[in-house]
Amino acid sequence: YMNTYFTTQLEEVFVHPGSVNFDRRSFGREQWIVYNKKQFTKRLYMHDTTVITPLMLSLAVNDFVYDYSTSLLSLDSWICFYAKPEVFTLVQLLRKELNRILAVMIEDPSSAALGRDKEVIINALASLFKKERP
Repeated sequence: YMNTYFTTQLEEVFVHPGSVNFDRRSFGREQWIVYNKKQFTKRLYMHDTTVITPLMLSLAVNDFVYDYSTSLLSLDSWICFYAKPEVFTLVQLLRKELNRILAVMIEDPSSAALGRDKEVIINALASLFKKERP
């Protein structure tokens, strides 16, 4: 028995038998599976898979909108989940800081200022993901 998944283009895909996630039968409603590449042999397989949560996903999308009246966080206008306002604020600040750090790294990869920034980011990520636990 293999679980069936679908890409954003609605392609039916399967976890490759060599993947660490192959034997997992369920990822839960609040988890997503991402992959590095797809390859067709007998079926369309996902390679290099990783299970992530919606908040982890929120760090990688382009469009990021929060509706305070419904507490819904919308990612790229199609992935929606409930989040508390303080979680949205934390993700928003974290995304802003990550973008700033990436800009510094692109301009000067050896920047000494990044040492302190790394600690701030790690603490913010830990705080964010603790809020995501059931």
